Amino acid sequence: MTSPGRRSARREFAAAVVGCLAGGGGALLATRQVWAERTVGRQPPLSPLRETVTGADLAAWAPAAALVVLAAAFALYAARGQARRAVAALTAVSGGAIVAAGVRGLATAGDSGRQVVDGGLWPAATLAGGLLALAAGALALLRSADWPSMGTRYERPEGESAATGRNRKRTAQTPDDPAAMWDALDSGADPTAER
Repeated sequence: MTSPGRRSARREFAAAVVGCLAGGGGALLATRQVWAERTVGRQPPLSPLRETVTGADLAAWAPAAALVVLAAAFALYAARGQARRAVAALTAVSGGAIVAAGVRGLATAGDSGRQVVDGGLWPAATLAGGLLALAAGALALLRSADWPSMGTRYERPEGESAATGRNRKRTAQTPDDPAAMWDALDSGADPTAER
């Protein structure tokens, strides 16, 4: 059974990863949608021209920042120590860039001087995704020291040397018995080492 502190660390880690996936994925989806329609008047007899503006047209950096946040969800698990903190900082900065894109979209949607018509709630969805990514990055910056990472379950416990591992009680009596060799490996002993 895991300790309460370890469960809490796993929950925090899961919250950060889900925040990155949901925030980055939601922002990427929202920036690909039509945020506004612009009507451009032309000389008669030509009819007015309607242009659609997507989030990527309005804030070209937003899809790239969303992809960075999506990649950070996996990098948070693979990295540890200072590398994880760098990934967390990059996630927070990318979340801030997505927030800026959402704010820019919301500010532009009401611009009647350029005859821009609101295209829906996609700028608000981008803003929400950016806030989620920013929160996930901040959580990772502050709390990632105790989080699990790839390969930690296979590492030797702290304070145990290679010699200690070699001197553990062996369960294999004869090295020719395959079952005994597997039992020795399970207990942490090297069945091929000299006795």
